[in-house]
Amino acid sequence: MKEVIRVGADPFPPYQYVNADGTLDGLDYRVVKAVLERAGYTPKITIDTWSKVWSCFLKGELDALFQVQDTPERLAKYFFSKRLRDAVTGAVTLKKELESLTSYKEIPEQNLSIAVIEGFSYGYQIDSLADTSKKTYPDTLGLLKAVETGEADLGIVDQGVYTHLKKQGKTGSFLTIPGLEYLRPLYVMFRESFDRDAFNSALENKRG
Repeated sequence: MKEVIRVGADPFPPYQYVNADGTLDGLDYRVVKAVLERAGYTPKITIDTWSKVWSCFLKGELDALFQVQDTPERLAKYFFSKRLRDAVTGAVTLKKELESLTSYKEIPEQNLSIAVIEGFSYGYQIDSLADTSKKTYPDTLGLLKAVETGEADLGIVDQGVYTHLKKQGKTGSFLTIPGLEYLRPLYVMFRESFDRDAFNSALENKRG
């Protein structure tokens, strides 16, 4: 087993983020780091935009990514841990008439545009939509700004991240759309099965 394991994630406060002094922190960051250390690794964790960490993972420069959505394509190539946690994903808007939406299928039907994070997988509800309905941005603040300026009709957000940013005064107030909320399971994705197995064993011991 390797001693150092290189792990990446995108900034998603309060789950993982970089402090002003350059140190890393966050709820998921602490859990993943503790489990990897319990498994016998020395984790070297990088937090950067999703497009950057995903590119590094594909090139073999990172051994794992955390807070990842599973997809059939990813499951066929890589190794997923047991479920880390569930995230509440939903949509926000400034257009009151959109509060009544109950399905993401209505977005192309009404010729609406949604702001999403570039390269992100949100589950079939959103991933199945045509790219013509989506506008991509590097992070949550970027996509919220697009909704604020009218560049996009709706923004897709992790509710925990949105609530955190709102409490910090980093974003304005948006309307949430109850009918578009759903749970999204998140995992740690590994390039090698033995790293996944070691993580799972340590995760189960932690939960036990």
